[in-house]
Amino acid sequence: LHHLTVAMAARGWRSKVVRLPDPRIPSLLASISFEPAPPTEQMTTWADAISRRRSDRRVMSSWEVPDSHVQTLVKLAAEHGVVAQPLTDASAEHLWESLKRHVVDKRQGDRVYEKEMSRWASVGADAREGMPEANLVETPGEAEEESGEAALLLCTSSDDPMSRLRAGEALSALLLEATRLGLATRLDSQVVEEETTRAQLEEQLLAGARSPQIVVHVGWPAGSEPVPLTPRRETGSVLKVTAAPSMSVQAAEPIPPGPPSTTEGDAR
Repeated sequence: LHHLTVAMAARGWRSKVVRLPDPRIPSLLASISFEPAPPTEQMTTWADAISRRRSDRRVMSSWEVPDSHVQTLVKLAAEHGVVAQPLTDASAEHLWESLKRHVVDKRQGDRVYEKEMSRWASVGADAREGMPEANLVETPGEAEEESGEAALLLCTSSDDPMSRLRAGEALSALLLEATRLGLATRLDSQVVEEETTRAQLEEQLLAGARSPQIVVHVGWPAGSEPVPLTPRRETGSVLKVTAAPSMSVQAAEPIPPGPPSTTEGDAR
């Protein structure tokens, strides 16, 4: 949804969005109409970033992300009604990592999960979804240089459909702005995919005041070569263009979810 409004704005069309317009159709995320408007520099640069953005699973550079960049992303999320909480505190980082290890251990031997992961990873070059083998990276060893990346936990005031939709739009904006700044990005969602670990995170880190949605890691890429583009679904699988004179566009059926921690927003 956010990518669409950015792309249209760069081409001289302002989007008028009605989110979740029909409660009888849960899969209809938004109804959008357009009106002429001069493109702004921000929208033009973001539109350019759409085709360049990747989920970079490589170990990021040891160079630290400037606090000014982090605060830019925090303010950007706030514009969408979403809190982007930096995980700079050692206890917060430890909590996240310990909960993630718990999820990983729990999923060991889960045949359904492993089958889905196998289907999603190492797909062929002509696949419409999934992760090509070239995008897979090995877990870094102990000798690897420590990363200077920053982690942002995106949180909402509740966990209803509107909150999740807003979180997705904020995530889109953060990914595009980070790309514009030259930063690499990857997502981490395992902890919030399990009910027990999500509840622990909400209680211990957020004092029950906010709902955690996803973690965004940002950092300077370790290599100069960009990672390969992952497959994208056909536009028609997520959009339906109506014949209305207002040139309205509607979201079609929702994108089927991929396995945990593999889609990383690529197909959203």
